[in-house]
Order: sequence, then C-alpha cells, then structure tokens
Amino acid sequence: MTKKLNSEIKFSVDFMLGRLARRLRILGYDARYFTPSDRASMLLESLREDRVILTRDHNLSAKKSLRLVLIESQDISQQIRSLAGLKLINTSGGKIFTRCSACNTLTLAVSDREEVKDKVPQYVFNTAPAFSKCPGCGKIYWEGTHKQLLLEELKSR
Repeated sequence: MTKKLNSEIKFSVDFMLGRLARRLRILGYDARYFTPSDRASMLLESLREDRVILTRDHNLSAKKSLRLVLIESQDISQQIRSLAGLKLINTSGGKIFTRCSACNTLTLAVSDREEVKDKVPQYVFNTAPAFSKCPGCGKIYWEGTHKQLLLEELKSR
C-alpha cells in the first residue's frame, strides 16, 4: 500500500500491535487501538472514518476491500520504519507529543501551571517550562529527556 504522505492519516490498530499504537500516538497520529472482541467495530470504523488498518493477522490482510497494512516485524523500530517507507507517517517529529499516548485524545496546553502543581513531581513542576493535559483521561505531559531520546532514535532511521 503506497499513499502520498498525509499527516492527517488515521489508523485502526489491532490488538497484536499495542506498542505500535502507543508509538504512533506519541508521534501525533490518531491511532485507535482495538481489542480482539472489537474486531467487527475496527473493520466498520476503518471504512466509515477512512482509517488504515494495521495488523499482524494474515487472514485479515487477505480482505482486499480494506485499506490495510500487514505488519510483518515484531520490532517496534522496524514497524515504524516500514510505515515511514510506505509514506504513511512522517518521522520528523513535528507533531510529537500532541496526543495522549494512553487514550488517543489531542492534548491541550496548560495555561496555569498551578493547575498541575499537585499532579506532577515537585522537581518536574520546578524545572519543566510547560505542561499539557489530556482532556480525555487527565494525564499530564511535560517535555523531558524522553523527547530528545525519541527524536534521536527517529533520526537514526
């Protein structure tokens, strides 16, 4: 499956690729994760919302009416390289950490730092320049060394 690179591409990720779903969210992509019992919902939603299905299921990959990518590798770095090679994702890091890695909701900047004072470690509150919050699950995010490490990993591809 080749398609012109589209930063707005949305993914339906099956239960065999949970780590990939989380990594795509960290990169800023809408990546809905589906459990085994949600397989029918995944197929319907992928058609209704024009989502690309990511799966390791060879039987499912035989369905030609779906926009689907069969992920062969078990290695997360190789999985990301594969999607980048197909021009489905951009690994430049431009949208990194704009989605909640837990629930897939777009995060919002926290305008009043005091709002998160009791929700993050004191050291983080004192040293982080800015915070964002997930309006879906309430998770708080801040820029730490993990961002630089991820960007370095993406550049090495």
